[in-house]
Amino acid sequence: MPRGVALTIGLNTLSQEHYAGAIPTLRAAEADATTLADIVRAEGLETTCLVGSDASRFQVLTALQAAADSLQGGDLLFMSYSGFGGQLPDVTGTRASGLVETWCLHDGMLPVQAVYAKLALLREDVRVFLLTDTCHTGTVARIPYELLRSTMELEKEAAPRPPPRRMPVFRLLPMPVVQRTFSQHRADYMALLSQLPREPDADIHAKVIHLSSCRDAQVAEDGEQHSAFITRLLEVWQDGRFKGNYRTLSLRMVKRMPPTQSPAYEVLGARAPEFEHQRPFTV
Repeated sequence: MPRGVALTIGLNTLSQEHYAGAIPTLRAAEADATTLADIVRAEGLETTCLVGSDASRFQVLTALQAAADSLQGGDLLFMSYSGFGGQLPDVTGTRASGLVETWCLHDGMLPVQAVYAKLALLREDVRVFLLTDTCHTGTVARIPYELLRSTMELEKEAAPRPPPRRMPVFRLLPMPVVQRTFSQHRADYMALLSQLPREPDADIHAKVIHLSSCRDAQVAEDGEQHSAFITRLLEVWQDGRFKGNYRTLSLRMVKRMPPTQSPAYEVLGARAPEFEHQRPFTV
């Protein structure tokens, strides 16, 4: 009988000892992780939820290694990350942008390539649903806020006026903080970056569906209770009454998202038409 394992990760705050500079705070990332954990637990998955200081690089990589060691063909791994995204310099020379995307975990930035390298250890025919609610690209940091605000104003004019809300917070660690953090821990980060495989996603043999909260030139918006992305997922999921497949879930979420943010759907590793047609989170 297939087995289902889940790892949900969420951080509202980061270590003041490691990250240099004034660090912004998120409001909903940890709630996103715990809510997703509740959803997949109800679907029968063995679930680990790492939030706050428990969401360290060691804990995340250890959990992924345990999944690689134990999961067999036909098993399901669900993994989610909710938090800040960052960037580090690409020392391998394989990235056109010259930068490596990272998840900002409590004790330091973890290159996404390191996550993919762990996914590459999974056996063939293991199913993986990866859900990421963050933003990485430097392009995002250069989007004028006035443009974002004007787009949001147009959206509000087309609908009944909502009650006043706090200024939006986006899940991108400010570049000055990233640069100072890298500078202060340069030796450690260079050692980590030098160990990354050149093309880790090319070595993935599992069937991986990746649904991310926004595209490269967009921002992932945080929220009061849940992020914009997870709020739409919950609306579509309907407390488990959702009957469609992975692509249907993605398309219905896209239709509900604001024009400033469009979830991106991609398949990594082995072709997965049968997996894509299954109901999400189904073991």
